[in-house]
Amino acid sequence: MDENDDKVRVVNYLREYQKVLREFRALIPFGLSEPSSISASIGRIRIHPCKDGAVVLTYHDESDEITIESEEEIDRSVTAFTKESEIFRYYDRFGDPSSVRLSFNADVPDASAVTSGFSISKYDNTDVIAWAKDLSNGSKKYGTDEFFRPLYKRMSV
Repeated sequence: MDENDDKVRVVNYLREYQKVLREFRALIPFGLSEPSSISASIGRIRIHPCKDGAVVLTYHDESDEITIESEEEIDRSVTAFTKESEIFRYYDRFGDPSSVRLSFNADVPDASAVTSGFSISKYDNTDVIAWAKDLSNGSKKYGTDEFFRPLYKRMSV
């Protein structure tokens, strides 16, 4: 199977995932709140294929259309991509970029978890808010009740 077949498989999987989640959301009785894991998973999707995996970012989108975009393959590991790309920069409540960012310290995914071209090991992050009080290198610029977030609302590898 070549690289384009894998890309098509990932896009098709994500499209079906979006359909199922949207159908499930439509079944939630009026007045009940939508689970945050569902809310964070529905939206516009951008795939960033890396040498050792794909980073899938979900952005807020009110549209009923399922939008999935796939970038060209990046000649870096997932770990290197998260450490170097501006996509993983966090912003303060005013929309100004901060020094906070999400990155991995170890290579992901573990090659031993790959089955039929896909990893059975994954990483999801739907809690994409960082609080100033939790940062080890706190800044005098921000109070302890300040928070930071990226432009996306969910990341998975």
